[in-house]
Amino acid sequence: MAHVQIDGSGKVIGIFGLPQHGNAGVTEIPDNDPRIAAFLAPPSASASAILAQKIAAGIAITSTGTPALNATYALDPTTMEQIGSVARDNAASLGLPGGLPTFVYPDASGTPHTFTGSQIDAVYRAMRDLIFVLTTQAGVMAHGGSPVWPSQTAVIA
Repeated sequence: MAHVQIDGSGKVIGIFGLPQHGNAGVTEIPDNDPRIAAFLAPPSASASAILAQKIAAGIAITSTGTPALNATYALDPTTMEQIGSVARDNAASLGLPGGLPTFVYPDASGTPHTFTGSQIDAVYRAMRDLIFVLTTQAGVMAHGGSPVWPSQTAVIA
């Protein structure tokens, strides 16, 4: 018999090696109960794989004011660090690198695009927000839920 803690839905949320006398939330169930296997299973590898695929796909940006910015941009950690630091510095009134009025950065295919400060801020916010939703949905999936994957597109001015 296994000494387990079960939530209100009947799902095992803890396993103990010894009886937990005085702990009303712990009960015994057979060692072969499928709820134990479900609890012990590692987080879904497929959630990690899907998240990696979605991040690798990037984000398709459409600019209503500057069509030359329309492209798919990478979401990898290096891009996020570089774009994020430029956007944060710009938002903190430090301006763009070199004190220039524009900033050039490549899309996922390597084609360079020229951004103003407000445009790089908008692209970064779209990237950041997408990564937040993607990682949240991967967490939902990894814990047995049904993820709602967002569109990997954003419209900026």
